[in-house]
Amino acid sequence: MESKDSFFARFHESQEGKIFLLAVVLGLVFAGLVLTAAAFTDFGDEALYMIGYHIVAGRLGGISKGLEMGSEPILVFAVAFCLEMVLTFFFYPLAIYSSQEASARIPYINKPMIRAMAAAERYRGPVKRWGIVGILFLNWLPIYLTGPLISAIIARLIGFTNLSALTISTFGTALSVAAWMGTVDPILEASGEWAFILPLLLVAAAFAYFFKRKIYPYFKKSNPQKVNKNLNSESS
Repeated sequence: MESKDSFFARFHESQEGKIFLLAVVLGLVFAGLVLTAAAFTDFGDEALYMIGYHIVAGRLGGISKGLEMGSEPILVFAVAFCLEMVLTFFFYPLAIYSSQEASARIPYINKPMIRAMAAAERYRGPVKRWGIVGILFLNWLPIYLTGPLISAIIARLIGFTNLSALTISTFGTALSVAAWMGTVDPILEASGEWAFILPLLLVAAAFAYFFKRKIYPYFKKSNPQKVNKNLNSESS
Protein backbone atom coordinates (compact mmCIF):
# COMPACT_ATOMS: atom_id res chain seq x y z
CA MET A 1 0.00 0.00 0.00
CA GLU A 2 1.32 3.41 -0.92
CA SER A 3 2.13 5.77 1.93
CA LYS A 4 0.09 8.83 2.76
CA ASP A 5 3.22 10.91 2.18
CA SER A 6 3.38 9.82 -1.47
CA PHE A 7 -0.35 10.49 -1.84
CA PHE A 8 -0.01 14.04 -0.54
CA ALA A 9 3.09 14.62 -2.65
CA ARG A 10 1.24 13.66 -5.83
CA PHE A 11 -1.81 15.64 -4.71
CA HIS A 12 0.36 18.72 -4.18
CA GLU A 13 1.65 18.49 -7.75
CA SER A 14 -1.75 17.83 -9.33
CA GLN A 15 -4.26 20.33 -10.69
CA GLU A 16 -6.58 19.40 -7.82
CA GLY A 17 -3.81 20.22 -5.37
CA LYS A 18 -3.47 23.69 -6.85
CA ILE A 19 -7.23 24.20 -6.51
CA PHE A 20 -6.98 23.11 -2.89
CA LEU A 21 -4.18 25.61 -2.26
CA LEU A 22 -6.34 28.35 -3.79
CA ALA A 23 -9.18 27.31 -1.49
CA VAL A 24 -6.94 27.60 1.56
CA VAL A 25 -5.91 31.12 0.50
CA LEU A 26 -9.51 32.12 -0.18
CA GLY A 27 -10.59 30.65 3.15
CA LEU A 28 -7.94 32.60 5.05
CA VAL A 29 -8.88 35.82 3.26
CA PHE A 30 -12.58 35.26 3.95
CA ALA A 31 -11.94 34.45 7.62
CA GLY A 32 -9.69 37.50 7.95
CA LEU A 33 -12.31 39.80 6.44
CA VAL A 34 -15.07 38.42 8.67
CA LEU A 35 -12.99 38.69 11.84
CA THR A 36 -11.87 42.21 10.93
CA ALA A 37 -15.47 43.20 10.27
CA ALA A 38 -16.55 41.68 13.59
CA ALA A 39 -13.87 43.66 15.42
CA PHE A 40 -14.29 47.04 13.75
CA THR A 41 -17.74 47.30 12.17
CA ASP A 42 -21.37 47.04 13.19
CA PHE A 43 -22.25 44.40 10.58
CA GLY A 44 -19.47 42.00 11.56
CA ASP A 45 -21.57 40.32 14.23
CA GLU A 46 -24.38 39.86 11.72
CA ALA A 47 -21.95 38.05 9.42
CA LEU A 48 -20.92 35.74 12.26
CA TYR A 49 -24.56 34.92 13.03
CA MET A 50 -25.18 34.14 9.36
CA ILE A 51 -22.12 31.90 9.18
CA GLY A 52 -23.22 30.01 12.29
CA TYR A 53 -26.72 29.41 10.93
CA HIS A 54 -25.29 28.52 7.52
CA ILE A 55 -23.01 25.86 8.99
CA VAL A 56 -25.83 24.31 11.03
CA ALA A 57 -28.77 24.64 8.63
CA GLY A 58 -27.23 25.25 5.22
CA ARG A 59 -27.49 28.25 2.96
CA LEU A 60 -31.23 28.69 3.67
CA GLY A 61 -30.45 28.94 7.38
CA GLY A 62 -27.81 31.61 6.85
CA ILE A 63 -29.87 33.56 4.32
CA SER A 64 -33.02 33.51 6.44
CA LYS A 65 -31.11 34.61 9.54
CA GLY A 66 -29.45 37.49 7.72
CA LEU A 67 -32.70 38.74 6.22
CA GLU A 68 -34.55 38.26 9.53
CA MET A 69 -31.95 40.44 11.28
CA GLY A 70 -32.46 43.16 8.67
CA SER A 71 -28.95 42.88 7.25
CA GLU A 72 -28.17 44.59 3.97
CA PRO A 73 -28.99 42.28 1.03
CA ILE A 74 -25.46 42.66 -0.36
CA LEU A 75 -24.04 41.40 2.96
CA VAL A 76 -26.43 38.44 3.04
CA PHE A 77 -25.50 37.55 -0.52
CA ALA A 78 -21.76 37.98 0.04
CA VAL A 79 -21.63 35.84 3.18
CA ALA A 80 -23.72 33.00 1.73
CA PHE A 81 -21.95 33.02 -1.65
CA CYS A 82 -18.41 33.29 -0.28
CA LEU A 83 -18.91 30.61 2.35
CA GLU A 84 -20.43 28.18 -0.18
CA MET A 85 -17.60 28.74 -2.64
CA VAL A 86 -14.80 28.44 -0.07
CA LEU A 87 -16.23 25.10 1.06
CA THR A 88 -16.69 23.94 -2.54
CA PHE A 89 -13.16 24.88 -3.60
CA PHE A 90 -11.83 23.18 -0.44
CA PHE A 91 -13.65 19.84 -0.71
CA TYR A 92 -13.99 19.52 -4.50
CA PRO A 93 -10.32 18.73 -5.19
CA LEU A 94 -10.18 16.34 -2.25
CA ALA A 95 -13.22 14.43 -3.54
CA ILE A 96 -12.03 14.28 -7.15
CA TYR A 97 -8.44 13.32 -6.42
CA SER A 98 -9.12 10.88 -3.59
CA SER A 99 -11.59 9.05 -5.86
CA GLN A 100 -8.62 8.31 -8.11
CA GLU A 101 -6.50 7.09 -5.18
CA ALA A 102 -8.38 4.12 -3.77
CA SER A 103 -5.44 3.18 -1.53
CA ALA A 104 -5.48 6.49 0.33
CA ARG A 105 -7.25 6.63 3.67
CA ILE A 106 -7.23 10.15 5.07
CA PRO A 107 -8.68 10.47 8.61
CA TYR A 108 -11.83 12.64 8.87
CA ILE A 109 -11.74 13.29 5.10
CA ASN A 110 -12.08 9.96 3.33
CA LYS A 111 -15.55 9.03 4.62
CA PRO A 112 -17.35 12.32 3.78
CA MET A 113 -15.63 12.40 0.39
CA ILE A 114 -16.85 8.88 -0.36
CA ARG A 115 -20.35 10.01 0.63
CA ALA A 116 -20.12 13.04 -1.66
CA MET A 117 -18.89 10.96 -4.59
CA ALA A 118 -21.67 8.40 -4.00
CA ALA A 119 -24.28 11.19 -4.07
CA ALA A 120 -22.77 12.57 -7.27
CA GLU A 121 -22.90 9.14 -8.89
CA ARG A 122 -26.54 8.76 -7.83
CA TYR A 123 -27.55 12.03 -9.50
CA ARG A 124 -25.17 11.64 -12.43
CA GLY A 125 -27.61 10.03 -14.89
CA PRO A 126 -30.52 12.48 -14.54
CA VAL A 127 -28.22 15.50 -14.48
CA LYS A 128 -26.34 14.33 -17.57
CA ARG A 129 -29.59 14.20 -19.56
CA TRP A 130 -30.27 17.85 -18.77
CA GLY A 131 -26.66 19.09 -19.03
CA ILE A 132 -25.86 22.48 -17.54
CA VAL A 133 -29.53 23.08 -16.68
CA GLY A 134 -29.49 19.90 -14.56
CA ILE A 135 -26.28 20.99 -12.84
CA LEU A 136 -27.74 24.39 -12.01
CA PHE A 137 -30.95 22.80 -10.71
CA LEU A 138 -29.00 20.46 -8.42
CA ASN A 139 -27.00 23.45 -7.18
CA TRP A 140 -30.25 25.24 -6.31
CA LEU A 141 -31.82 22.35 -4.36
CA PRO A 142 -31.66 23.02 -0.59
CA ILE A 143 -31.61 19.37 0.53
CA TYR A 144 -28.83 17.22 1.96
CA LEU A 145 -26.06 16.22 -0.47
CA THR A 146 -27.01 18.71 -3.15
CA GLY A 147 -25.63 22.18 -3.80
CA PRO A 148 -22.41 23.64 -5.20
CA LEU A 149 -20.03 20.84 -4.20
CA ILE A 150 -22.12 17.98 -5.56
CA SER A 151 -22.98 19.91 -8.73
CA ALA A 152 -19.28 20.65 -9.34
CA ILE A 153 -18.36 16.99 -8.82
CA ILE A 154 -21.09 15.84 -11.22
CA ALA A 155 -19.96 18.37 -13.83
CA ARG A 156 -16.49 16.83 -13.62
CA LEU A 157 -17.85 13.29 -13.80
CA ILE A 158 -19.88 13.96 -16.95
CA GLY A 159 -16.89 15.35 -18.83
CA PHE A 160 -16.29 18.97 -17.89
CA THR A 161 -12.79 20.09 -16.95
CA ASN A 162 -12.00 21.23 -13.41
CA LEU A 163 -12.11 24.86 -14.53
CA SER A 164 -15.44 24.46 -16.31
CA ALA A 165 -16.97 22.48 -13.43
CA LEU A 166 -16.01 25.10 -10.86
CA THR A 167 -17.07 27.96 -13.16
CA ILE A 168 -20.53 26.43 -13.62
CA SER A 169 -20.78 25.78 -9.88
CA THR A 170 -19.77 29.36 -9.06
CA PHE A 171 -22.30 30.83 -11.49
CA GLY A 172 -24.98 28.44 -10.23
CA THR A 173 -24.27 29.35 -6.62
CA ALA A 174 -24.67 33.06 -7.35
CA LEU A 175 -28.02 32.38 -9.05
CA SER A 176 -29.12 30.05 -6.25
CA VAL A 177 -28.30 32.47 -3.43
CA ALA A 178 -30.09 35.32 -5.25
CA ALA A 179 -33.12 33.10 -5.94
CA TRP A 180 -33.43 31.96 -2.33
CA MET A 181 -33.05 35.51 -1.06
CA GLY A 182 -35.91 36.53 -3.34
CA THR A 183 -37.98 33.61 -2.04
CA VAL A 184 -37.28 33.96 1.68
CA ASP A 185 -37.58 37.75 1.98
CA PRO A 186 -41.35 37.96 1.16
CA ILE A 187 -42.02 35.10 3.58
CA LEU A 188 -40.23 36.93 6.38
CA GLU A 189 -42.03 40.19 5.60
CA ALA A 190 -45.39 38.42 5.64
CA SER A 191 -44.50 36.78 8.96
CA GLY A 192 -44.07 40.14 10.67
CA GLU A 193 -43.02 39.81 14.31
CA TRP A 194 -42.91 36.01 13.91
CA ALA A 195 -40.18 36.17 11.28
CA PHE A 196 -37.59 34.94 13.77
CA ILE A 197 -39.25 31.52 13.74
CA LEU A 198 -38.12 30.61 10.20
CA PRO A 199 -34.36 30.44 10.94
CA LEU A 200 -35.09 28.52 14.14
CA LEU A 201 -37.29 26.04 12.25
CA LEU A 202 -34.48 25.43 9.75
CA VAL A 203 -32.01 24.81 12.58
CA ALA A 204 -34.51 22.47 14.27
CA ALA A 205 -34.97 20.59 10.99
CA ALA A 206 -31.20 20.23 10.66
CA PHE A 207 -30.90 18.82 14.18
CA ALA A 208 -33.85 16.49 13.57
CA TYR A 209 -32.20 15.19 10.41
CA PHE A 210 -28.91 14.69 12.26
CA PHE A 211 -30.71 12.81 15.03
CA LYS A 212 -32.48 10.59 12.52
CA ARG A 213 -29.32 9.80 10.55
CA LYS A 214 -26.73 9.56 13.34
CA ILE A 215 -28.26 9.19 16.80
CA TYR A 216 -31.42 7.13 16.23
CA PRO A 217 -29.68 4.33 14.26
CA TYR A 218 -27.19 3.95 17.11
CA PHE A 219 -29.95 3.39 19.68
CA LYS A 220 -31.86 1.21 17.25
CA LYS A 221 -28.86 -1.09 16.93
CA SER A 222 -28.20 -1.17 20.67
CA ASN A 223 -31.80 -1.93 21.73
CA PRO A 224 -31.93 -5.53 20.42
CA GLN A 225 -28.84 -6.33 22.48
CA LYS A 226 -30.53 -5.03 25.62
CA VAL A 227 -33.67 -7.04 24.86
CA ASN A 228 -31.65 -10.21 24.37
CA LYS A 229 -29.85 -9.67 27.66
CA ASN A 230 -33.16 -9.25 29.48
CA LEU A 231 -34.56 -12.40 27.87
CA ASN A 232 -31.47 -14.40 28.79
CA SER A 233 -31.59 -13.20 32.40
CA GLU A 234 -35.26 -14.11 32.67
CA SER A 235 -34.76 -17.58 31.22
CA SER A 236 -31.90 -18.31 33.59
